Amino acid sequence: MKSLSSGTPFPILVLFSALIALVSHPTAAIAATESDAATRFWYVGLEGGMGVYNGFNPSIPGVGDTGFEVGGAATLRVGRVIREHWRLESELAWNGSSIDSIAGRVDVLSWTDNLYYDFGPRDAFIRPYLGVGVGVGFGWLESNLANAAPFLTNRSGVGFSYVIEGGGRFRLSDRLMATAAWHFLGTAALINNGTGGSISPTMHAFMVGLQHEF
Repeated sequence: MKSLSSGTPFPILVLFSALIALVSHPTAAIAATESDAATRFWYVGLEGGMGVYNGFNPSIPGVGDTGFEVGGAATLRVGRVIREHWRLESELAWNGSSIDSIAGRVDVLSWTDNLYYDFGPRDAFIRPYLGVGVGVGFGWLESNLANAAPFLTNRSGVGFSYVIEGGGRFRLSDRLMATAAWHFLGTAALINNGTGGSISPTMHAFMVGLQHEF
């Protein structure tokens, strides 16, 4: 995906369809009951790994699509288990990569509120999960190309962001879990390209980490 700025992007339609399906499902009801009160608790998590930016057009003279670029990714999570299989979470994520074709780099910091479904019983060693979320992204693009206009281009912006995520949680103890996750971050009109348009980078991240429940 190279841009999300024209029309209504298909991934966003998929995202909101998934949100509606999850929230409308009977088991997603958040109303408290005494029987499931014991399954409610908070957790924090930290993950890090590899991020891969999809190609995008930076609108720098003499530079076409950037192609795929590999960089780093990290997330800080604060969440609450609301039922046996459901979690709500706020996530702060960073993705960044040097990009040779623009002699610079791109960094995206995003804040999203996410909804997850955990498969299997709580005491299982492995619990696969799926999740979606929406929020806001902050993006920065830097270029040192001599033909950039202006020279030493620095561009930034704020825009809509969304996440689609899947992975597994591996129980190490009663309250500690290891995690492995695939994380897709999409953005819309995130960075002003300096020509009246916008850049909408998207990226995949593959991360491992730890979560602790309270």
